[in-house]
Amino acid sequence: MELIGAVAIVVVVLAGAYLAGKCKKQDGLARIEADPTLAARVYLRADAETGAFWLHAEMRTGKKLRLAAPWDLDATLARLAAVELHLSEDDQAALTASRVASASAAEPQSRRAEGFTAAHA
Repeated sequence: MELIGAVAIVVVVLAGAYLAGKCKKQDGLARIEADPTLAARVYLRADAETGAFWLHAEMRTGKKLRLAAPWDLDATLARLAAVELHLSEDDQAALTASRVASASAAEPQSRRAEGFTAAHA
């Protein structure tokens, strides 16, 4: 019974942390959308383990905000483009290169799977 209670507490804490982080990101993005002049720059930071990019903003006050996780990147960049905020050319080139590398790495695996199904069909 104690184990179930401990697991339930851990689940509640993790869910709370997830929701708090999501609200904080959405709040920062909403403030920037409301007044784009608050943002000094929008930039990408690569995760050391996965190489995936996280979107950040540096405010004119010096405060830095995390705006989007890798899976939310395109939608968030589209929202920022609507208020004329864009990545630098270097960040855009790095993002494009990362996507090309990911696509070319995934292509041989999908071709092997297609060849396997075609040969054994």
